[in-house]
Amino acid sequence: MRKAYRTAGRVVRGGVTAIAVGAAAFLVVPQLLGWQLITLVSGSMAPTYPADSALIVKPVDPAAVSEGDVIVFVAEDDRPMVAHRVVAIETTAGRTAFVTKGDANEDPDYDLVLASDVRGRVVAGVPYLGLFVRAVHHPVGFALLLVLPALALIGQEIASIRRERANGGSRQRLHQEVLT
Repeated sequence: MRKAYRTAGRVVRGGVTAIAVGAAAFLVVPQLLGWQLITLVSGSMAPTYPADSALIVKPVDPAAVSEGDVIVFVAEDDRPMVAHRVVAIETTAGRTAFVTKGDANEDPDYDLVLASDVRGRVVAGVPYLGLFVRAVHHPVGFALLLVLPALALIGQEIASIRRERANGGSRQRLHQEVLT
């Protein structure tokens, strides 16, 4: 029975480690490449990217944007960036503008997106990872991100020391019995 618990513990630790490494890579690598990580707060891009998804956004030359791309743009200076799909491209008087629409919305956005307002193209997204991203940007969430793994490591070390003492005590008694 103990062997099953140990095996289950190793599997859980391995899974948690894999998830942590994957999440860290998803959070860190884009920033090393000069890309952005944004989180969606609305469900306008569902089901492709539901609310609370984390999106990796790569800077893009607006001339390279195509219909079907999901772009991130500034709609108004005092509002968060918006991620919507390009459904049409219009050029008037030598200026390019994009008609955008959220996947969950029935109608295209009312305002055109000027090329100067485009901040990047969505490269990848992970549903619900935005919850984690927002949590670690909060002081309590960041503290928990540091404290919980530390407590887990301390607990694992205490358990290891107890097992070692229990096994060491058994070996010592067995060794004494053999000598006598």
